[in-house]
Amino acid sequence: MVFDTHVHITLQSQKVLHHRLSLSDYVSELNSVGGGRAIIFLNSFDSDYCCPKSFEDVRLHKSAVVDCDEKEYQIKCVCCNTTHYKGEDVFREENVELLKAANKFNLDTLAFITAPKKSIQNQIDYYENYYPGFLGYKIHPTIMMYPAENLCVKSAKTIVFHSGNDYYSSPHQIIKFAKRYEGNVVIAHFARFDKSSLQTISKMDNVWVDTSPFTYLYSLLLNKPHRLCCENEHKGINDLLYHLIDMVGCEKVLFASDSPWGNLSDEVNFIKGLNFNDDELKKILYTNACDAFNIDK
Repeated sequence: MVFDTHVHITLQSQKVLHHRLSLSDYVSELNSVGGGRAIIFLNSFDSDYCCPKSFEDVRLHKSAVVDCDEKEYQIKCVCCNTTHYKGEDVFREENVELLKAANKFNLDTLAFITAPKKSIQNQIDYYENYYPGFLGYKIHPTIMMYPAENLCVKSAKTIVFHSGNDYYSSPHQIIKFAKRYEGNVVIAHFARFDKSSLQTISKMDNVWVDTSPFTYLYSLLLNKPHRLCCENEHKGINDLLYHLIDMVGCEKVLFASDSPWGNLSDEVNFIKGLNFNDDELKKILYTNACDAFNIDK
């Protein structure tokens, strides 16, 4: 049984640029690998968040979040120099809809948060006051074009951060946020294989990394290494994962498929095919997630 901690779901009501995966289709995938638990959140590349011309051009126009006041913010397209959203929370209705749908399948849900420094707490407070069933939050600083270290959140719930090899969501940025944050933090995509970040995370009580999706990340290392932060020599994908786990510690690693960007079956088979003992495998596939998200084992 696995605990998949990183899954993007597209609601039937959403129009998205790419990577559409329905909740029912994902549940079928999870059952096909023996079942288990999962943490899901929205596919953010939808017509509410993205510039409308992204769909005309079939490519993502970069959008930046900009504070208006302590409640409202704007989403501006930096390509078109236009504003296509102003309000308190572009994903509020969709987050709540996903939470209700997930409850029918006994899956856990993160609210997708998209606001800069002044207005982000308004989003957090809304969910904690009215929908405490959310297990935590997902933040993607790169699509927001807002640096992770500049965010300020008061909550005890776990936050999953997208990490990238860019100014907004580098592992170093997220670690700076985590040092000030009361709750736990998960840095997705294995902190982009950044050696110094992994060594720092190994010493932090409130930070984990997820594997989402390791086989794809390895293909980036081979073909687009600029998208990672890896300076390590390695003898193949297995050797690389062992080396990274040695740096951060087995107890700090969460299994994650990043479906539909990753393939759940492929990721499960990869992890299970490695030379981990039963205790290590149980930690990576399940129990570490319980620690990171404050769930009873």
